[in-house]
Amino acid sequence: MVRPATNALKEKLKAGHPTIGVVCPGYWPELVEICGYLGYDWVQIDFEHSALTLSQAAELVRAAEVAGITPVGRVALNASHHIGRILDIGMRGVVVPHLSSRADAEAAVHAAYFHPYGDRGFGSARASGFWTRYSMQEFVAYTNDETVIAVIIEDATGVANLDEILSVPKIDVVSIGHVDLSHSLGMPGDISNPVVQANMATAIKKIRRAGLVLGLGATDGEGARRRIEEQGAGWVIVQLTQLFANGARAFLAGAARPSAAR
Repeated sequence: MVRPATNALKEKLKAGHPTIGVVCPGYWPELVEICGYLGYDWVQIDFEHSALTLSQAAELVRAAEVAGITPVGRVALNASHHIGRILDIGMRGVVVPHLSSRADAEAAVHAAYFHPYGDRGFGSARASGFWTRYSMQEFVAYTNDETVIAVIIEDATGVANLDEILSVPKIDVVSIGHVDLSHSLGMPGDISNPVVQANMATAIKKIRRAGLVLGLGATDGEGARRRIEEQGAGWVIVQLTQLFANGARAFLAGAARPSAAR
């Protein structure tokens, strides 16, 4: 039996290296490959805001593996049957949105890990090589060491309960969903509002003080740089659709098409 390869994303996070990932909300295996070849660290395959099926996601995982980019899955619900299934197809980590309490955090950890850290169920699945490549004991030990758990705080209750959430073992990354947070605070989309900014500053300070990796979103490279250098983020995420839109706009602007001759 051969031990599975080390999770490169987990190693970078543990070493304190900033990582940059892209959100893939569609069945775009070629784009996942391209992002891997370009040097992005991870791809978040999004089940919450997409129409992706589990079978399509499995193909995206294969594309990620080909290009050396770590696949993680964002679940639609913090439930064991959602988390276990995406890990079974080969995701190297799970992203759990809308955490508001310690109980939410514990549920995510229990669903993602095997005993003694959790209660994930066993199965003959792709992640284990269908029990042909690794022994059960090797696979369980590896998975419990190498799985990345990222959670997202997206409302005022989550910020208020952040100390309890941060006390739950085996969580690697805590992200702040600033747009949903603004909605929760009654200021939908007003990210620059002082109340929203104050809540974000409080959350950022607590996450970093707890020694966990801070996750923040960006829409362009300059924003990503600021998240890393000024706010200490180690997990920066951008939408693939945003990258496409940015590039498409820049191309049209650069083309400066002349008006049709009269």
